[in-house]
Amino acid sequence: MKKIYISVFILLAVTFNIYSQKTLPVNENKYKLELYKVWGKSHPVAKKLLERLPDLCSELKDKEICGDDCNPAFTVEFYMSDPSVYEYRLLRLFAPPNTNTRNLVQYPLARLVSPETQPNSAANLQVNDKWSVYSNYGFQSFLLLRDRNNQIITKLVLVDTNEVWESLRSKNIYTGGNARYTTPFGYIDNNPDLLYPSREEMVGIVERKILAL
Repeated sequence: MKKIYISVFILLAVTFNIYSQKTLPVNENKYKLELYKVWGKSHPVAKKLLERLPDLCSELKDKEICGDDCNPAFTVEFYMSDPSVYEYRLLRLFAPPNTNTRNLVQYPLARLVSPETQPNSAANLQVNDKWSVYSNYGFQSFLLLRDRNNQIITKLVLVDTNEVWESLRSKNIYTGGNARYTTPFGYIDNNPDLLYPSREEMVGIVERKILAL
């Protein structure tokens, strides 16, 4: 019974806290930042945005950042889409004649993600090759300025789909001989999830964009 009372008390306290926040009067001189979880107040990205946002959004001019118990007139929300992989670029490792070193050489072959017949040059791939697979991809990232009614009034574009980025997601992939895949295309077709860029990599791109504002 004691546990039930404690649970009910906690539920009432949380409900009261949420209700209190919603019923706070709107502070016309405040705005709130809703950023990526690692961008705390002391992070360079947060500091840069606090410096530049009033210049980029006239609605935030002479406004102050909101604390915890605040119902601001505006909110700046961070948005980042999932990546779209456009194509792959292959690099082949080979042993040059009469040397003991191994060089990384670009193989002039790219495979579009859309399902099409593999290029004829794929038939000329040698057995026992060693490859690295690069993914060329795009994504979108915005800062969305919303008013008190949650309506978007300004969209600041940080990254758009007309920008193409490259990610090395798989390296030292063996093909031919006793390897699992005859060509690197077999690896690509069977491991698409491994070839997507990481979220941390994309966030790093966005960070550089923001710091350059």
